[in-house]
Amino acid sequence: MDPSSPPKDGTCHFFRPAQEIRDMIYEYALTSPDGRIICNEYIAFDDDAHQPFTRLEFPRSNCTEVNQLRHVCKRLCEETTGLTLKFNKHVEFFDKTFLVSEYQEPESYFSDCSNSAVDKCITFLSACTPKSRAKLHSIVIEIPHADDAPYAEIATTLNDLCFMVLHLSIKVIIGDWYFDQASEVHDFLRIGYLLESKRQAYELGSAPNLKLVPCEEVFDEAMFTQGLARRWRPFNVKQSFPRDTIRWLAEGIVVREESLVDPFFIRIELPILQRR
Repeated sequence: MDPSSPPKDGTCHFFRPAQEIRDMIYEYALTSPDGRIICNEYIAFDDDAHQPFTRLEFPRSNCTEVNQLRHVCKRLCEETTGLTLKFNKHVEFFDKTFLVSEYQEPESYFSDCSNSAVDKCITFLSACTPKSRAKLHSIVIEIPHADDAPYAEIATTLNDLCFMVLHLSIKVIIGDWYFDQASEVHDFLRIGYLLESKRQAYELGSAPNLKLVPCEEVFDEAMFTQGLARRWRPFNVKQSFPRDTIRWLAEGIVVREESLVDPFFIRIELPILQRR
């Protein structure tokens, strides 16, 4: 029998092996190399309704849907339902919405997001069954800018969902909270103390498994020192600047954890840091 030629009577031999064998095939086909998948949002611009829809995809895969088997036939759809989150424990959300049509590749067209990454995560977690949520290990939400981040949604709806999935680590990456050159050190400190002030004011919620982290992870001491020298005279540089920066890069800001920054410092120094 030539496996490349379908049987003339229409018989599908894929289902002849035992379920255990098929499950091994499903795991191989649906598992991301690092167990990480992306929840992307799409809008069909040739659809008058313009209703967005989401799809779980492999990262760096040219927008390839994880479970394409579900489109083959009803039985494959039934047998692979729920396997995407079983085999991939980490889900990421971004502030990007793709425009698609049947004639264009989705990665070629994107618009301003109709929903923020936080909104997409809230919708995703709300739609998941308790069984599906239990399969997950971590969620990453990337927000482009600290100044216009949806803090109200983070402190309310997302915070409430975090308490429903306490086994789950939820990390919010702030896209402009980084410094890869000396001139950006000032903004890095400003955003860090801005987020610290919001935590102290309970504007980030109180979930113990939620934290906000910089877009950068490595502390470049030489660049940091150079950046301080561009803005402050030596006697005005706070000893806490490098200490807080190293802590933020290593741990982020855990929402429920007690702040290590003096409230008096934030109240007095943050307005100065915010000045251009």
